[in-house]
Amino acid sequence: MKTLAKKDISKILGIWAQKHAVLAPTKMDNGDCIFAVFNEKTFALDYKKPPLSPKSFFFPQAEVIFRVENNKYNEVVESKKGLIFGLRACDMMGIRQASSFMERDNKDIYYQAKQSSAATVVMACQRAQNETCFCTTTRSGPVAKKGFDLQLYDTGDVFLVEVGSPRGEELLAGIPLAEMEEAKAKEKIDEFVKKARATLPEVKSV
Repeated sequence: MKTLAKKDISKILGIWAQKHAVLAPTKMDNGDCIFAVFNEKTFALDYKKPPLSPKSFFFPQAEVIFRVENNKYNEVVESKKGLIFGLRACDMMGIRQASSFMERDNKDIYYQAKQSSAATVVMACQRAQNETCFCTTTRSGPVAKKGFDLQLYDTGDVFLVEVGSPRGEELLAGIPLAEMEEAKAKEKIDEFVKKARATLPEVKSV
């Protein structure tokens, strides 16, 4: 399995930002952390769940869907190349569920354009992000099972990098990575998940 030095994360986000509109955890002046356009000065790697889900990238509060020119209506479908870095497993599940709903009957072309052009990089949870976390109860965490392009496991000085799609492979092209033996990597991930689950007791139904 590939590994990525934690100290190189900002540099790598900068590389991705050359081809994508990168959204990443960003520290605000009031102490909150939100997902905003990547800026190395305000980028935060030590963050908890933000007050606004990054899923809002796919559901903007305002969006241009047509323009009128010379008395004609021209449809506007924007599909700029995006990348959301630092999603949590529960966020990834939310995106998957939204996609299932939005593409179930009549496909929403505006949602589909954004969803199909956005790469997703999940940050597996080492522990509960706040006192209301319940991902083990809903089977939505602490690590993502599918739907992501890349998933990172924090093991100290390095991240273990799990590839979830061909797009994830493309994102890693030209990125300085090291190798870890598969058996050792699996052992570290199993240990990671075990410790994370210990901080997220499952709620039993009665």
